[in-house]
Amino acid sequence: MKRSPYGNRVLITGVTGGIGLAIADLFIQNGFRVAGCSRHKSETLPEGLSWFSMDVCNDDSVRMCVEQAVQALGGIDILIHCAGMGIGGSVEDVSPEELMHQLDVNTLGFIRTARAVLPGMRAQHRGLLLPISSIAGFISIPYQSSYSASKFALEALVQALRMETKPFGIQACLIEPGDTKTGFTGARKLCAQVQPCYQAPMTAAISKMEQDEQQGKSPDTVAKTALKLAYCSHVPIRRAVGASYRTIRILCKLLPDRLAEFIVRRLYLHNGSPKGETVKAPSR
Repeated sequence: MKRSPYGNRVLITGVTGGIGLAIADLFIQNGFRVAGCSRHKSETLPEGLSWFSMDVCNDDSVRMCVEQAVQALGGIDILIHCAGMGIGGSVEDVSPEELMHQLDVNTLGFIRTARAVLPGMRAQHRGLLLPISSIAGFISIPYQSSYSASKFALEALVQALRMETKPFGIQACLIEPGDTKTGFTGARKLCAQVQPCYQAPMTAAISKMEQDEQQGKSPDTVAKTALKLAYCSHVPIRRAVGASYRTIRILCKLLPDRLAEFIVRRLYLHNGSPKGETVKAPSR
């Protein structure tokens, strides 16, 4: 059986479903010792998983969970951060409090957990951080701006973190899934207040997102990407999941901004523009 250069002790957040559960299953099958955490325990957890309660928005909860995981495993070599949520709504309609909650879970949740595991990784002079980002971390999607903002921020933080922790033998790589068929779709929340002018385009855009997600890749695909990275001695800054999404990332770098924006508008606003507005191609 292959061995990871970082070690075989893994902590996974958001382990009770979707991507987190798929990663836990695959890593256990491949001989890793896995601790998983979430706010609530699930009946579907794989055999061999050590589960602990964690609220990624609470410093004390994160610290206690990491201490329990270290005690159970003898240390943590790899952190895979899957905990996350999404709030739908226009930039104008999403309240500051809703936006802060989105950032608290998706961005600060990773930072809290990373801060808790880094001292141990630094002491053993090795470790790997694998936060789950998204293609929404480099393409801002209408009516999912809060989620995109949380992933854009995560990307910036992890890019700096990589450089800061490299001297201590600690590496980090952002995993960027595209549309994935998980319970995330059904769990998506909408902002509390929606102005009538945004109702139709928001409904159309979110309906398109949900359709794409339910026709998306299996979370097992993301798990296989995480496993490959766990065996990689020098991980890249980021890894888009699937050839099609790697192509999209390259195209976004090459295309003019206005053309990239036009494509995104055609995808998500084509049938829901206010007052029947037609989405026009940018002029040269």
